[in-house]
This record gives sequence, C-alpha cells and structure tokens, in this order.
Amino acid sequence: MSVKKYLSNFYGSIEDAVRPIKFLWKLRNGTLSKDLQNNFKEITTFHYNYFCPRKYYSENIITNDQWTINPPFYIFSSYYDNRDSNYFMKNPVIQIIGSGYNMSYINEKKHFCHFFDSTTKIYLYSSPIMVRTLWKKAWDPRESFYTSFLLTCPIKNMNINVVFNIAGPYCPDKKLPLNSFVIPKEIKDKNSDIRITTCVKGLDFDEDLSLKLLEWIEWQKYFGINHITFYLYTIHENMKKVLKYYSDNDYVTIIPLTLPGVQPNDPKERSSFIKRNKQQKRRNELVPYNDCLYRHIKDSDYILVIDIDEIILPIKDMKYQELLKLIPDYKYSSIMVQNIFKFYNNNITIDKNLPLASHRFRSKNSQGKEAYAKSFINTKYASSVFTHFTLHKQFNNTMKFYLPKNVGIKLHFKDKCPEESMYECDKLINSMIEDDFLISRSDSVKKNVMKVGLLLKLLN
Repeated sequence: MSVKKYLSNFYGSIEDAVRPIKFLWKLRNGTLSKDLQNNFKEITTFHYNYFCPRKYYSENIITNDQWTINPPFYIFSSYYDNRDSNYFMKNPVIQIIGSGYNMSYINEKKHFCHFFDSTTKIYLYSSPIMVRTLWKKAWDPRESFYTSFLLTCPIKNMNINVVFNIAGPYCPDKKLPLNSFVIPKEIKDKNSDIRITTCVKGLDFDEDLSLKLLEWIEWQKYFGINHITFYLYTIHENMKKVLKYYSDNDYVTIIPLTLPGVQPNDPKERSSFIKRNKQQKRRNELVPYNDCLYRHIKDSDYILVIDIDEIILPIKDMKYQELLKLIPDYKYSSIMVQNIFKFYNNNITIDKNLPLASHRFRSKNSQGKEAYAKSFINTKYASSVFTHFTLHKQFNNTMKFYLPKNVGIKLHFKDKCPEESMYECDKLINSMIEDDFLISRSDSVKKNVMKVGLLLKLLN
C-alpha cells in the first residue's frame, strides 16, 4: 500500500471516530440543526426529472433475491402508498425499505428513483428520494454498521405498471438491477371492527420453544389479534410445525429472513453473529418491523410490534379492540403500553402446558412510560416504526398516547433481569406481587393449546 493511500485510510478512520463525538457534543449543547434533530431532510415540494435520453431502456431483469443491490442500498421490499401526508404535495409514493452501510455517507448524497415501463423497460422519469434513517443518532451515533432506511419517492398518479431502480441525479446504468413494488390490499369491509396485526421480528432460536410459542399465539387470538406476521432466521423444527399449522389456517404469515451485505448467512454463523452484535442486531430488526407496517397499511388499522416473550394485558377482561375504543379520538400514532417484568426464576409453574400464564408473580412497578414499552401503531399516521413506537410520522401534529396502567400493561417474561436494567434488578426482584390475570382467563386458551399440541405431537 502506498503512503498516500495509507494516510488517506488513516485520516478517514480518524474522521469516522470523531464524527460521533462531535454529534454528541452538539446534542448536549443544543446546537443540532433541525435536519439532524429530525433525522432527515423533509421534501414537501418537488418536480419530476428526466435524466435519460429518449427511448433509453434497462437491460436488467427483476430477480427473486431477497436483497436487491442498488448501491449504496440493499433493497428489501417496496410498497405503493397513497395515504395522506405532509410530504410530496400529497402525491402517491413508493415506500422502499432497505439497508446501507455508513449512514452519514448515505445522508450526504442525493438519491433518485428512476422509473421504467414494466413491460418494455423504457425509461420514463425520475423523482427525488426523501431518505429517512431508521435509527436516531442519540441512541448510538456510531456509523460503522449496516443501518436500516426508509426511502420515499413520489410516483405519477395512475402510473403503477412501472419498475424502478435507485441511483444519483443522473441516468442510471442499463445493468443496474430493477425493483418492483407491492400494492397493499385494502380492508374488505371498512365498517368492520378495528383490525390489528401483530408483527414479530426475525426469530433465531436453536432451543425448542414450541409450547411457549403455541400458547403465545393462542393469547394473541384470545385478545383479538386478526393476524400475525412472523419473520424467521432459524428456529427449531417443532416451532416450524407450530407456525405451519397456523399458516395453513391463514392466521399466520411466515417470511424467511437473511442479512444484507457481507453479514453472514450460514445459519450457525449468523446465529452467533446476531448474539454477539447487539447494536447491529437492533439496527437490522428495523427492516422486518417496517416491512410489516407497509405489508399491512391497508388491511389493518393498527400493527402491534411485539416479541414472543411479551403479552399486552388489558386489566379488565376485554379484547384489544375494546381497549382501543376507550382512547380519546385524536391523531395518535402510537398507543404506548408500559412494561411489567415476569421473571421465570422467581415464579412457581402451576401448569406445564401453559408456560406463560402459569407463572403467578410479577414485578409491582413498571419501568416508566417508555422503557421497554410497546405500542399499538396506527397505520394511518405512521411512516416508520421503531421497536417501541412510531419513529417517523405522516403528519407533524400526531403524537403518542400513554395507556394508563390501570387500563392495560405489557407482561414481559424473562429468565432473569436484563443487563440493561442491572441497577434496578434488586428492586424489581424484591417487589414481586401475585398476578393471576392470565391464568384466570386461560380456559379457552388451554383447550386450544392442548388440541393443537396433541395434533402436532408436542404433548403426550
């Protein structure tokens, strides 16, 4: 390596290390620009561009690979979105969920969607992309990660027989891969009750959690969830049996998941990588969460982003739909539900066939309004979602609603106190109270667990 190239790499590494420190200093002193505070540059007005000559065409075909590479992006999925919003003069848009390495490099560039006729592959027009990083620097400003993005570009009205690729403000290479997009299905009966879909991030388990998974799904049904969408890396064969059973009965959608870029995808290597790299894991999770949002923006009024060791519990025995109707009518993008821990090692199991409901003790206090909280996300107002709440919104005047604890809580089943709460652990463990909310309502759930468990030979 030449001295010049070595010094260039060295100074680049120094800048990569210094940039997060500068950000934290500005955050602390209140000197961040509006764009950095919002995490994106708003585009409210725009015009279509024409970068390519007449009859320019793409030589590429659409592949079935899970990730399409349009540098610097790895594109996972794309959806047509004609909801109202503050952006792009209320034109319909394509919402693109993807990943990219080094978020500052990506945010410093201009990106465009380049549209082509889906049949002839002839170039039509280009539109600017509003790049929204699905991560806030205040959570962790380091940039040497694959970060998830929501890329939004306007599409001409009644112009759905098109495909597109992503490049800069120029005519894209003819060999740059093309992407199609999904038009989400509308709710069949708009006058029906509130529809809710549960979204579950990429599952990666080598142990057999099939009975817990089975009970968890039955609790989702009990509380009124209309559908569950699961994203899967690798799971135990018995867990696959459970998901297949509910998929065959049209209650569950199963979506296999891989990692973008040079991250490993050999199952054993990937599992080890996910366990070792928590910060990368958290950034990767935002791809399936946001894919699930857009997959269900038309067939669901809310999505519930939750893990299989969590259950939202209405204090009164009611469905989620009834609970949501108690909330004042306003533009709430997230209905936040506070977290209550249930530690396995501090409980007595009274029914081995109900590994969740039969643990009778929980911590007395929640962790506050937002720590570990989960949300019902309103699909009318959410542009993107984070693990706990709506991240970007369709309208600037929407807000969160914090559900009172005497109305509903989130039960969080853990083997032990999580590392992130280490300073609270003694207090949490020593303030356990008896809790029979689930077991007292479990008759129908147990009946279904026994029926499906015996059918799938998970129970003797």
